[in-house]
Amino acid sequence: MENFKDIISINDYSRVRKHKQIVNSVMSATTIGSLKLNDKLPSVNKLAVEYDISRDTVVKAYAFLKEHNIIDSVPGKGYYVKSVKNDLKAKVFLLIHKLSPSQKRNYDAFSSILTEFATIDLYIYQNDFAQFKKHILNSKSKDYTHYVMNTHFVDEDHDVDADHDVVEDYDVVEDHDVVEDHDVDDDHDVVAFLKKEIQLEKLILLDKKMDQLGTIAGVYQDFEKDIFLALVELNPLSKKYNTIKLVFPKNSCLPNEIKTGFLNFCTKYGYESSIIEDTDNEKMKKHTVYINLEEEDLVSLIKQIKSNDFVIGKDIGIISYNDTPLKEVLVDGITVISTDFDKLGEHAANMVLKNEREQISNPFNVIVRKSL
Repeated sequence: MENFKDIISINDYSRVRKHKQIVNSVMSATTIGSLKLNDKLPSVNKLAVEYDISRDTVVKAYAFLKEHNIIDSVPGKGYYVKSVKNDLKAKVFLLIHKLSPSQKRNYDAFSSILTEFATIDLYIYQNDFAQFKKHILNSKSKDYTHYVMNTHFVDEDHDVDADHDVVEDYDVVEDHDVVEDHDVDDDHDVVAFLKKEIQLEKLILLDKKMDQLGTIAGVYQDFEKDIFLALVELNPLSKKYNTIKLVFPKNSCLPNEIKTGFLNFCTKYGYESSIIEDTDNEKMKKHTVYINLEEEDLVSLIKQIKSNDFVIGKDIGIISYNDTPLKEVLVDGITVISTDFDKLGEHAANMVLKNEREQISNPFNVIVRKSL
């Protein structure tokens, strides 16, 4: 290929990883005919030198293309185009509970892998079970090959206003169809509903396992184990405090396994502990660590610490769930415990590509900063 620069484009400022940009370039070129069957691709070394990227980046891109039967290699001769038939492999129905920084990372990782292999329709149900059911029921006429979703719901008596979520920079499907012959106020039984309304071989669950559904493909967080092990890792820093409190809001969609893992840790390591529903009426005492799960509670904690003239990381410790860029700089850095949302999206996308039915435990990370 003499003019491979007209075919392969790499943008140093793109958020898409460079190996994926190579994959996307090759896929696009075979689709529009710039690359034809048996055309030769540039060597790994030539591409690496020309674009000033590592050999590993090129090798990773070529390996991906080879795995998906787009190219093949001949020992001693290089890489050649094997297939120019690039029909979309998947039509994905993606249903998430809200748009947040962590879910954005999940979506970005998921969509960046599937860009050239699938269409993705994104829906949001705002932690509301009725909205969740409505979106799924309305999807049944649209011939989706995969259903990818999480299942986080608030208590049934908690009022959720779906109109309050402002969506930007996403291609979100507006679903205004009327659902007929279905009662969206059925009992809050997601397992029975999914068994009835979705072909389970098409389903990929995110975040939580649902053993009642059988062997369903999914990428899950082990909430009880994850928080326990994270707190064990942070224990050398937590020892200077006497008490640990978990802020677990009332009517939360958060899994109760978080509470269990937290209490198990405090019992084993001898900490005084409690679970509080909000921080507005909290009477802070020195030598206490707070674990917050929602962003609103983090703001409230910081305000109260300042109003009491306490020092964060000395008098009061803070551990926050799920990292964001703001937490890296807020009050000199907030210690976080978080699942790897990039990996969550990547694992789910690869399940779509390969039609796998695995159940994968997602990595959980600890980032230590000055708040502890």
